[in-house]
Amino acid sequence: MKKILINGFGRIGRCVFRNVWERGEAECIFINEPGMTVENIMYLMKFDSIYGRFPGDIEQCGEKRIRVSDCNKEWEVGIGNSKELYTEGGIWDGIRIVVDATGNDMCAARAWDYIEKGVEHVVVTNTFYGADFTYVMGHNEKEFCAKRHKVISTSICDANAVIPLFSKLISEIGIDFCFVTTLHPWLSYQNLMDAPVRMQRKSGESYSYFPLGRASTNTLIPKSTTLGSVLEFMFPMLKNKLSYFSYRTPTQMVASAEMSFVLSRAVKKEEIIELLERCDRNVVNLNREDIISIDCEKQPYSSIVDMRWLDIQGKYLKLVTWYDNEWGYCSRVMDLINIL
Repeated sequence: MKKILINGFGRIGRCVFRNVWERGEAECIFINEPGMTVENIMYLMKFDSIYGRFPGDIEQCGEKRIRVSDCNKEWEVGIGNSKELYTEGGIWDGIRIVVDATGNDMCAARAWDYIEKGVEHVVVTNTFYGADFTYVMGHNEKEFCAKRHKVISTSICDANAVIPLFSKLISEIGIDFCFVTTLHPWLSYQNLMDAPVRMQRKSGESYSYFPLGRASTNTLIPKSTTLGSVLEFMFPMLKNKLSYFSYRTPTQMVASAEMSFVLSRAVKKEEIIELLERCDRNVVNLNREDIISIDCEKQPYSSIVDMRWLDIQGKYLKLVTWYDNEWGYCSRVMDLINIL
């Protein structure tokens, strides 16, 4: 059983923890979160406003230890509150994988320090251009080598949702241009009332884009997105062939992406459908029902293409996809952990 350490116990860290527990293919033996007491960690582990009550028992079994159990398994999890985990000693025995879910700009640079501690792999749940490999299932998993790649980025949820679709279109048809609009639920660093808003990636700094500090619960907030730079990084041939834009939405879960492509040649709708049906079905799901966003909550797919809105007119293609921006994304993190 692979032993993992989760550094950062925010939304993604807790979602990774639940994925590991529910799938039973690895074991979390340490959690580091400098912003919470042990009691707070236990509480947020047990109760979740989106995914419900934790499917197991949680109790404290030491000053810095908790026990997680059900009728089939039991974990003892060490708890740390270090802001500089890479300097800690005495916690690394048996840990094979660190999942760094802090979202901080420095987390990737410090990943190499974990390798020096004897950890075999570090998975960074964010875009990190200096990683050994940026892993996106449905696109480049065949190029990944666990023996060679030690620090691995799983990029961002938006990238995991659209890259498998871009990959198929580029390899089989070609893309001359694409307009991408994402609609992403609010994030924990946003405000309930108008105020400055702290940056998620850089501790202690505030966003200079002031609209992001407006009340998140009753309005759409237009903003830029890092998705475009990720797409250009993964597909260099798309440089100067993308226009990208985002809304932060007043919802708590499930994102969407609308993509308007200018393809390299005219195609028929049947060809696009056949192409989508050949995507990895563990990664890309095709929906033909009358769903709304909440129906995609806790779905394990990176991308749920809504076939109702697929439209093709010669070289012009429109695709709409849904994705649980936490559970779907963390399902791919878990898939990666399983092959390390």
